[in-house]
Amino acid sequence: MKIFCVGFPHTQTIDPTDESLVNLCPFTEQVWYFAKMMVDRGHEVIHIGNPGSHPPKGCEHVDAITEDYWRVLYGWRKPEEPFVTARDNAYGHQWNLYQDNVKKIIQERGGDPYTSIVSCLWGHNGCVKDVPQIVVECGIGSPYAFAAFRIYLSHAWRHYHEGLEQNWGGDKWYRQVIPLGINMDMFGPVTEKKDNFFLVQTRMLEPKGVRIAVQVARELQTPIVLTGRGDASSFVAEWPVGVIAAGMSSSRVRRDLMRRARALFSPSRYVEPYGAVALEAMASGCPVISTDLGGYVDTVVDGYTGYRCNTFAEFVRAAKHVDKINPHVCREWVAKNNSLAVIGERYERYFESLLRLRERKTWVDCPEGFADVPPSPRADYSMFKTP
Repeated sequence: MKIFCVGFPHTQTIDPTDESLVNLCPFTEQVWYFAKMMVDRGHEVIHIGNPGSHPPKGCEHVDAITEDYWRVLYGWRKPEEPFVTARDNAYGHQWNLYQDNVKKIIQERGGDPYTSIVSCLWGHNGCVKDVPQIVVECGIGSPYAFAAFRIYLSHAWRHYHEGLEQNWGGDKWYRQVIPLGINMDMFGPVTEKKDNFFLVQTRMLEPKGVRIAVQVARELQTPIVLTGRGDASSFVAEWPVGVIAAGMSSSRVRRDLMRRARALFSPSRYVEPYGAVALEAMASGCPVISTDLGGYVDTVVDGYTGYRCNTFAEFVRAAKHVDKINPHVCREWVAKNNSLAVIGERYERYFESLLRLRERKTWVDCPEGFADVPPSPRADYSMFKTP
């Protein structure tokens, strides 16, 4: 099948396996890995994005704007520098130009109507509005969505959207949940012998639950390392002798911290749409201690790959017992459910179901052969079944 993969207007789509990167936009990582999964499955993938983008091998790239215009807005960004979103209030004009050009490219190269998939991972419909192709909004993790065909990162976030739209009647049959794909080669190897510290890896913000993690570590007199963007000084002040503020770290350093930490704390105080860092930690063999809502309900298997908590007492208890979690089980769970091969197949199966809609007068029509279509894959919990 032909798949258009639309990049973000504020970043270049570059290889997230580059060890020199400090803080690649996590949503842009989704674009790169989505393209890789589809290329690996043998599909024709056309990435439309900013100049300087380097989608995976086998994926064609088409510039949405000129490099000169990109550089005027964003300068000559070094690979090790954090990504930026806009400068000099010029983002609005660039956004509109980007969208118009993306739409033109899809219209020119899409082929017959409704024969190509258009994957839009950045939640704005200007670049795909009225495009006569199958538009799929992928990786939804924002409060807003526009497409008829939607892929949410977690069941919690899909339910949030259904409630937000007051869609009590249902009948949104082609909205599905496909979680994040994880490059297992980027994490590990698993070690059973852990160092005596907890880890927080996120933006240094109150809603991310950083203070909760520090207070639990202080309660148990266990050192805790804070790494991520932002000012951590107020959290360090909670327990200056036991908190290490590591700031922004390279991907190599972050992975090493995850494989050595006793646990990753990810106690977001809001409904986290997904929480990708939890999967990255588990892929490294690091148990996760999270809140019991949002995307963690899908990713953290309570008592097996970590603990989901509702009160401070539960967080303390989880931290006390986290050494009972088997690091190898954590990684196996992610490998079974979130590897690029597994998630790529789920995307492919979903896209195939959309292309089959052309053969039907209504969605309930069942042409010959439809009865043999396999069901959509679901999370694999078989590893936790007792004999």
